[in-house]
Amino acid sequence: MSKNERGFSLIELMVASMLFLVGALGLLRLMYSSSEGVTVAQKLTQATQLARTKLDELVMLPYDDAALAIGAVHEDGVKNLGPAGTSYTPSGGATGDFGGKDGWFARSWEVTEPVAGLKVITITVKWWDGPMRTFRQVHLVGGMSQ
Repeated sequence: MSKNERGFSLIELMVASMLFLVGALGLLRLMYSSSEGVTVAQKLTQATQLARTKLDELVMLPYDDAALAIGAVHEDGVKNLGPAGTSYTPSGGATGDFGGKDGWFARSWEVTEPVAGLKVITITVKWWDGPMRTFRQVHLVGGMSQ
C-alpha cells in the first residue's frame, strides 16, 4: 500500500464490529429487564386492585356480618395459580373464578379484633410471577356489635 491510500484494515473493522456488538447486546439486555419490570408492575397493580375491591366491599358490610367473622380466613376464589397448570389450593378449599386478564391470583382476608369494637381486616393477594408473590393490605374498622 502506498502512503496516499486511506481506509480501514480488516483488523480495525473486526474490532469496530465487536465494540458495536457489545453495545447492542447491552441495549438488548436493558430492554429485556425493563419489560420484566413493567410486567411485575402490572401484576402488582392488579393485586392492589383486587385487594382494594374486596376491602371496599367489606367496609360497607354491617359490623357483625359473617364475612367479617373474627379468626377465620375467608377465601373467595382461585383460578390457575401456578405455572403450566400447577394449581394453588387454599386451606379452605375455596373455588371460584376471579382475577385480572389471566386470572393468576388468589385472594383471602382475615379479620381480627385486638380490642373490643375494633376489627382489623388483612387482605392478602397472592400470584405466581416466577416466585410466589404476596401483597397485603390492612384496614381498621370500628363499630359496635349489635
